[in-house]
Amino acid sequence: MVSANSGSLMFRLLLQQTLLLLAVSSRAETGGWARYFSGDLRAVEERRAAILKELEGLPQARFRAGNWQVGYRSDPAPAAEAEKWVQIDLGREYPVDDIVLVPAWLRFGDFPGPGFGFPVRFRVELSGDAEFTAPVLAADCTATDVANPGLAPVSVRVGGKSARYVRVTATKLWRRIDDYVFALGELLVVSGNRNRAWKRLAASSDSFESQGMWSVRFLTDDSSVLGNPTDMQMLPNNGHHSELRPGPDFTHWVLVDLGKAVPVDEVRLIPARPTDYPDTIGFGFPPRFRLEGSESEDFAGPVVLADHTRENFPNPGDKPVLIPGGGKRMRYVRLTATRMWPRDEAAWVMALAEMQVLSAGKNAAANQAVIASDAVDSLSWQPQFLVDGVAPRPGLGNIADWLAALAKRQALETELASLDERRAALLSLAETRLLWSTGGVVFAVACSALLLHGRARVRHRREARQLRQDIAADLHDEVGSNLGSIAILSQMALDAAPDGEVMRGEVEEIHRVARETAESMRDIVWLISPGRKTTDDLAGRLRASAASLLAGMEWHWNVNGLRGVLSLSAQRDVLLVLKEALHNVRKHAGAGKVDIRLSETGGEFRMEVEDDGHGFDPAAATGHGLANMQRRAQRLRGRLVLESAAGRGTRLTLTLPLSSA
Repeated sequence: MVSANSGSLMFRLLLQQTLLLLAVSSRAETGGWARYFSGDLRAVEERRAAILKELEGLPQARFRAGNWQVGYRSDPAPAAEAEKWVQIDLGREYPVDDIVLVPAWLRFGDFPGPGFGFPVRFRVELSGDAEFTAPVLAADCTATDVANPGLAPVSVRVGGKSARYVRVTATKLWRRIDDYVFALGELLVVSGNRNRAWKRLAASSDSFESQGMWSVRFLTDDSSVLGNPTDMQMLPNNGHHSELRPGPDFTHWVLVDLGKAVPVDEVRLIPARPTDYPDTIGFGFPPRFRLEGSESEDFAGPVVLADHTRENFPNPGDKPVLIPGGGKRMRYVRLTATRMWPRDEAAWVMALAEMQVLSAGKNAAANQAVIASDAVDSLSWQPQFLVDGVAPRPGLGNIADWLAALAKRQALETELASLDERRAALLSLAETRLLWSTGGVVFAVACSALLLHGRARVRHRREARQLRQDIAADLHDEVGSNLGSIAILSQMALDAAPDGEVMRGEVEEIHRVARETAESMRDIVWLISPGRKTTDDLAGRLRASAASLLAGMEWHWNVNGLRGVLSLSAQRDVLLVLKEALHNVRKHAGAGKVDIRLSETGGEFRMEVEDDGHGFDPAAATGHGLANMQRRAQRLRGRLVLESAAGRGTRLTLTLPLSSA
């Protein structure tokens, strides 16, 4: 059912659609309105925005391209299924965390360069012997073709399995033009935050040797398209470095003199990341150590701030190690390494970029005197550099984390390029459809508006006539009946009263009927007064009627979310149903409490009247009151449900569709 305002609503919609069509026509190249009407386009743009935000937090490879040491390349083969392999000898067994295959970069014919020669199918294996008599399979990509990774490094998570040899076997080669090859820019074997493959011996099934460009030796030369981690800093001073030791079980100490005793809040040990080991974070940090403080140089009665001499301390990578000082006073702070860090197979060392001693918010160790049991003295390593304030900033973590982040960036950038293509296609399609559909909607709305406007005017006049008739009937039935009752009661009071004195009971009844008559007249005046009345306005009128009819009783009123509109006839019937229900409660229910609830749910107006009276059997009820209420609900395409039983009170529920407004 469409209200009397449908015509004007349709005209407004027509105007909006016309303006929309003009706006789209003038802004078709931007697709602003197309995004609004295309769910697929909105989804693509939301995903693009999420990718761009994620890319902000990922590193970028310092890409290098040119005729430099590209990496390893096999001899050409006439068929793709010719098997080729390359392997690295790590020198001794290590617990392998990750194996990283870095693609080669070389422009060749129409090929743009990234991912040159990367195997279409391959497997990665570990072994304790060079012949791979009992290999451990780390990755098997031999069943289906692998997409070319471009510049993205391919990481294989191993999880700490011990091995000395690592082999990559290509089982399906990359097509060059009319032959097939296998190529890699670099092969990294990550163990304990270090690339154990660096400068290690590499072997292969065969190798295409080209001076300065291709060689099996270039597979481990740390020269690839990726460069080094982007957070690498060229610092003037690396820090403090002990002398080389032939094994781990040596002791080394370094001491900072603060100049005077101060209360120490915290000691910060900042790991080194030297420029000659750019991919090694946590360089030289001792696996076992003790940190002490004292007010005397001989450390009589020292304060032990940390003791990790019984078990290995996890390498902190590029994160500072923070040790509380507890506010204890000390002038000297000493770090003693009881186990050294393995720089390579033949040398163990202890190294640290910076030691900071915080007191009252300041670094009390800055530029103070440093003493060490021994030290490497070079341009970049000196004991005094331990307190010079020069330290690497925290970076991305170990090299495997960095390479994984680069792989994530490559995957996201590939997805972004695909989304851009789909976005362009969707934008063009959406704008074309929008132009045609908007023109059709404008035409359809124009026709519908004219038709519905005429129908609405006829319906409005018919409803107005019917409302006037109903008001006349209400005035005749309710007001006339009440006035008749007043006359009869007054006559009875006069006839029965001795000496012309009116009996009190009849006079009180006369007063009640007169009050109800006045209340009814106010309801009628409210209904026919000008202005649109919402269900919230109706609730105010219903509450006023309830307050009058339930005077002297306990009653509760609850309204929840009224925003819709009912027609005048519907509001009148709701008001009369409530009054009839409350009359019944007052006269017949014997109730002590009444609850009245109004709400809107699912496009419907709902009114509930519930009392705690003695109840009754609805099937045995007589009189016209219940029948009239049912008739009013049916006329408005609503429902009236009466629930009652002897001794259990009564609940009346009226539900009307707001579309009847």
